[in-house]
This record gives sequence, C-alpha cells and structure tokens, in this order.
Amino acid sequence: MSDWSESVTIVRRMDALQFDAVVREAHESTMTVTENPVETGVSIADHMFANPQRLSIAAVVTDTPMRAQARDAFASERSRSQRAHELLIELQRKREPFEVQTGLRLYRNMVCTGLRTEQDKDSARILSFEAELREVVIVSTQVVKYPPRKAGATTRQASTKKVKGQVAGKDKGAAKAQTGATGGQWLASRLKG
Repeated sequence: MSDWSESVTIVRRMDALQFDAVVREAHESTMTVTENPVETGVSIADHMFANPQRLSIAAVVTDTPMRAQARDAFASERSRSQRAHELLIELQRKREPFEVQTGLRLYRNMVCTGLRTEQDKDSARILSFEAELREVVIVSTQVVKYPPRKAGATTRQASTKKVKGQVAGKDKGAAKAQTGATGGQWLASRLKG
C-alpha cells in the first residue's frame, strides 16, 4: 500500500523563471456561442468554440529570499528584484510562446500580454508584479497542388455573351398613372400601341 504522508510541491513558474512567492492566480476559460438571426427575429445558436485560455499571476521576487535555489535565475551583481524585472520584460518582448506551471495545471503556448509592477517606500527591495498571460493557438498550414483544369472546362460552364446595346429603364408606375388603366387594360393598351 502507498504511503500518502509525503507531500508534493508544485513549483510555479513562467518559462524558466521561478518566483519567491505567488500571491494569486486567476484562471479564465471561456467559450463563444455563435448566433444567427432567423425570419422570426430571434437568434438561434448553432455552434460553440473555445476561446484562448487566459491567466493572471500576481507574484513576488525579493532581494533576500527565504530559501536558496540551486539555480537562481535572478542572481545578479545588482539586486534580484531588478534582474527579475529585466527578465520578465525580456520574456514578454521575445514574443515567443512558453510554458506556465500553476498550482492547478501546466499551460503550454502562453505569451505575456501585460505586465504591471508597483513599488513604494516599503517595497523598494521587492518586485511585486502582476502578469497577464494568454494562450496562443498554433496551427500549421499545407499547400496542396491540384492538377490543372482540362482545356475548355470553363467555356462549357459559362453562358455566351449577348450584346443588347444601350437599354434604358422604363418607369412602369408613371405609364400606368398616365393611362389611368388598371391590370389587364394597361397591358392591352401597351400591346395595341
């Protein structure tokens, strides 16, 4: 029988960046329902598709971490908080998808769409930030070469061109009003004339 007394620690990270503390994670998964109006004036729903996953992470990197990391990505001659800020901006500006491990799941193909940091007199040696992340749906395309059409295939499908010269439109309402005729009387007067 298994011993369940061992604890499992989930290492929260963005790409290779592991933070001192993750204060908050907000996960968003939404769907869009497509609608089409019909003759009666109501919209009917006929399909639904998944929108890209969104994630918001609030985290902290300090200049004096509580525990040492074997490979500290924020180690620098300057402060850890400054180096963390530089790396976050660099990760965002690379515009390349990366993985994000949260307490709930592993997200793949994520990009950083927003980064907000705050500092005040009490947090000068701390980087407190919020990152907005969005999934990028990656697809691949393929070019398929079709065989050429047979000669004359389009001419059999098209109708022949008819030359009608200049055609002027007629105002049927005005002609009807001038004669005062209705229905069959108007038609009969046109056929005689």
